[in-house]
Amino acid sequence: MATFVAVGTLACLAVTLTALTLPRLQQTPVVGVTERLRLLRRPPVLLCVLGTMLVACGGLMPYIYMAPINHDLTGVGGRYVGVFIAIVGVSGAVGTVLGGRLTDRWGVDRTLLTAFGGVAAAALVLLVVGSIGHGAAPVWLVCLALVLWGCPGGPTSPR
Repeated sequence: MATFVAVGTLACLAVTLTALTLPRLQQTPVVGVTERLRLLRRPPVLLCVLGTMLVACGGLMPYIYMAPINHDLTGVGGRYVGVFIAIVGVSGAVGTVLGGRLTDRWGVDRTLLTAFGGVAAAALVLLVVGSIGHGAAPVWLVCLALVLWGCPGGPTSPR
């Protein structure tokens, strides 16, 4: 309970400080939901939204399935769930920074395609680790696979 209170307090502090320190911007016209959704009629926009949605879900999926990943791949029970979550989170943060730098160098399209491919490759690595390890994969190998999942997942989803 104390953790939630601390996070809530820090979030309120961050919002207050942001509101007090950000410069005021000029008022922009309000665009309605219907007008925004109308953009989805354009195939390139729809493809981009669907691709981003799928990869964002894939990038965040390890958080949801961390306990089964931990149990099914390593067979050590729940001992490493927290460590695995931290590994995915930290590697995702690193991936976000790298994604920003790659976007500056390569552009958005090439960076996103690389990140999408990285998430797919990481899923394949986890599949192979699970298939070969038969529930007894070394913890370090699962950690490495989760780093491979988190890094490309960072630039594709909000954190």
